[in-house]
Amino acid sequence: MYSSPAVPRSASVASDQRFRPRAARRNVGLLAGYLVRKTLPIIGAGGVLLILMSGAWAQRPQPARILLRRMIQAEQSRAFSAREIITREDGKSIEQNVKRDPRRGVRREVIRPGNDILIDNGKRAWRLSRRQVTEGESKQPGAQQRLRELLGKLNRVPLTLQGQDIVAGRTADIVSLGLPGGGTRRFWIDRETGLRLKTEEKSPDGRVRSSAYYLSVDLRPQLSDADFAPPVSAPGRPLVKEKRRTFPTLDEALKAGVSARAPGWLPSGYTLSTVESTKERVTLRYSNGMNLLSVARLANPPRRLLKLGEGFVPLPGVGQGYFVRGADASYLLLGSLPEAEFKRIAESLR
Repeated sequence: MYSSPAVPRSASVASDQRFRPRAARRNVGLLAGYLVRKTLPIIGAGGVLLILMSGAWAQRPQPARILLRRMIQAEQSRAFSAREIITREDGKSIEQNVKRDPRRGVRREVIRPGNDILIDNGKRAWRLSRRQVTEGESKQPGAQQRLRELLGKLNRVPLTLQGQDIVAGRTADIVSLGLPGGGTRRFWIDRETGLRLKTEEKSPDGRVRSSAYYLSVDLRPQLSDADFAPPVSAPGRPLVKEKRRTFPTLDEALKAGVSARAPGWLPSGYTLSTVESTKERVTLRYSNGMNLLSVARLANPPRRLLKLGEGFVPLPGVGQGYFVRGADASYLLLGSLPEAEFKRIAESLR
């Protein structure tokens, strides 16, 4: 029987110690260089960095600011579908299916109350209701601008990491953000993908103003172009196109003949961002750097609002609104404010 020549143990060990680590390091270095040369032109340096860090993200929580930045980036780059519940301060809620594709847009199908469908492809937006199809400007550019503004403010706002939770069967890190004027907004951020799984806003006294969370999430949704295509009008459900004019100040809107009125009182820190005018309404949009507030003067209030009377009203696909009969017209207020502040704005419009 053949046997290999004996090699002294000391020589074998010395050989392993002298050559194997060096060869291993050389091979790893060659492989790493090859991967970088091949993948960098395709996915960029940021993509390579994300690949190298992907395991670490799923294993341990990250600092609050890093998590929030990652959440903002994920919302602009991840395709998914989800079942969502939105609950406002008075306890009433909206349930809807959400489909999001970074390239094609967003689709929201309201399950209750009502069955409206909202489609936004980044250029135009449509609302399909039982009565009509309404076409207008996309809301996505404004939302993306607000995300960029939030990114720029992350180093100037109080942020804390408040542990972890399970939402829609997924591990989420909880980040709390202090709001101007008091109160907090908390985000449940998926540890694996960075997606926002839940949002909750509290008033300075600790009451929950609003919350939104996913019951389920599909990270590999079967999306098609038809999901984001403009809805087709039908007999008895005509297509109504909004003609929108935008003004940077209230004075410019008034000079153009727009009937607009600013509230006599606003919560601290809110300033006017823009004035939008359509046939149906004139909307003054305010911001305090973190939250938005809209004051819309309605030309012809829907009968359902008149029937409900003053106070909180359900707005499918939007969240909560506050309806008020002013001295000269009816107004719809949109924002994340406590009821006392909504009432104070309403009084200033009488």
